[in-house]
Amino acid sequence: MFTNPAKSPKEKAINIFAATIVILMWSVFVKIFLNILKGPNLLQIYNLAAPKAAYVFFTICIFSPLFEEMLFRYAPIKIAKSLKQEIIFPTILITSAIFGIVHEGLYGILQAGGAGFILSILFIKNNYSYLSSVVTHMLCNIMIMYIL
Repeated sequence: MFTNPAKSPKEKAINIFAATIVILMWSVFVKIFLNILKGPNLLQIYNLAAPKAAYVFFTICIFSPLFEEMLFRYAPIKIAKSLKQEIIFPTILITSAIFGIVHEGLYGILQAGGAGFILSILFIKNNYSYLSSVVTHMLCNIMIMYIL
């Protein structure tokens, strides 16, 4: 399905960088397309003081990517791969849609679901590397939390 998986750490790093850029561009496009970009970012919404900010940062930027990548990428794709190669792509579509709905309801299918799809491609492209998808997910959450 995905030919030429990354072999060297340099190739994997390039894939992580590219996936991060594509996810951020996709997020901005969806927000503009759905006219939601006007709202405040998470820091403004929560009016975060230092202790609360640290908790939110840890939860959104550290814990969530570790948990979500295990739940929505690593486990389902590894199970699909072990069962039958042909069910990997449908598994990616289904888990990406669920990932989007869990994040933001039906709107999330476009934004977070699209990001989930890209993270799944990265996971496979980098030889089923859990670390690659986690690092990319963390970077995107940090940038979305502080920039968008």
